[in-house]
Amino acid sequence: MTTVSAAPPASGPTGRPDLEGSLVDLPLTELFDLLAATRKTGAVAFGEPVGATLWVTEGRLGFGASPGSPEARELLIAAEVVSDTQFDGAVAATGPHQSLTENLVDLFEADRERIEAIAHEQVITTAFEVLVVGADHFAFYAGERDPLGAAVSLEHPAVLVEAERRRAQWQKIAELIPSTGIVVGLSPELPGGKESVTFTADEWTVLSQLDGYRTVADVIAELGQSAFEVCGVLYELLKAGTVAVFTHGRPAD
Repeated sequence: MTTVSAAPPASGPTGRPDLEGSLVDLPLTELFDLLAATRKTGAVAFGEPVGATLWVTEGRLGFGASPGSPEARELLIAAEVVSDTQFDGAVAATGPHQSLTENLVDLFEADRERIEAIAHEQVITTAFEVLVVGADHFAFYAGERDPLGAAVSLEHPAVLVEAERRRAQWQKIAELIPSTGIVVGLSPELPGGKESVTFTADEWTVLSQLDGYRTVADVIAELGQSAFEVCGVLYELLKAGTVAVFTHGRPAD
């Protein structure tokens, strides 16, 4: 196997990785097959252009991150699962063989289901980004601990299937949202002559951030959600005609 370097996790270890190579020689599925079969624990860092990291615990996926995405601390605080003081307190109380998630739940009664949902989304989103953006190389750092202490334990085949489904959906989304630099705002009129429309909770969360000036990238950053989550909601709203792309910013009132 040809060995190359890949960027270590942002919080990552120093020194040489325990396994590194080309995803051409060892495709993504086979790489995770190997880690699962040998029940490895550590971090898989993917090289440029994606520069993402996926953590595994005993061969199963538990968390993911990519450059520019919020860290675990930021995600939980933004979601109001814990306060910054609580998160830092749990980190301080978590020993080498303890789970940060367990301490968050035990010490501060944090919502376990919400933590699990956040970790699950991070894994899927990161795998999706690896597929969409692409990476030629990987490096595995054995012993690197999952930032949330394995809040979830996901089998890689199911993760890769969902990531592939999102990649197919992303191609459709890109037809209406070709760039996160575009500005989207509420349509001046309700579509189809309707007198009223009903929005889901997820749609309202995104709608509340649209002012006709913010770009899609601004909305993503403000909400702390993945690009796929936000753009997926906007795609459905654009199809329904309840929002529109503002080519030159917000139209005159």
